[in-house]
Amino acid sequence: WYEVDRWPSGVALRGDYAIVGGDEGGGWILDVSDPKLPPQTVRVPSGMQAKQVAREGSLLCAALGVNGVNLVDMTDPWNPVSLSTIDTPGIATGVAIDGAIVCVADMIEGMHVIDISEPDEPMFIGSVRTGGDAATIACAGHAAFVGKRTSNVIDAIDISEPSAPRRVGEFEAPRRPLGMV
Repeated sequence: WYEVDRWPSGVALRGDYAIVGGDEGGGWILDVSDPKLPPQTVRVPSGMQAKQVAREGSLLCAALGVNGVNLVDMTDPWNPVSLSTIDTPGIATGVAIDGAIVCVADMIEGMHVIDISEPDEPMFIGSVRTGGDAATIACAGHAAFVGKRTSNVIDAIDISEPSAPRRVGEFEAPRRPLGMV
């Protein structure tokens, strides 16, 4: 185990590294290659709250609440570089990456799709209302799933056309979804 100095709010794993979102003041990168040793750590370069984190290759994406989404270059995990931040209309509480697409759970504003093919210049390309507080998200291929903060409902979103995502259904989980992968 590793004790962090703030509330951890999300984890993304890749190989020997764990990236932990911090509810206040960014997050941490932990080398977990040897679980018997205390992990080496470094702070993620964001002075803002990281509500949830996701990673694709060397790119880290952090949902920053009222400050939108931050993209960080993790090519050298011990020297992360903030590439860009894109503000969202609502409160970005969840992010998921699939290739060059980031899906954002943005509370009452629903879900947004961001093109990150040029990470230093991310662009909004689509959005959809989700009928509730979009709090957590997972995406892969042509589908995204958005969990609500105030109910047990998970929305199924078709993102086969990222510029025109559409809600195609919903299902009820046994409890409110606090995180999804």
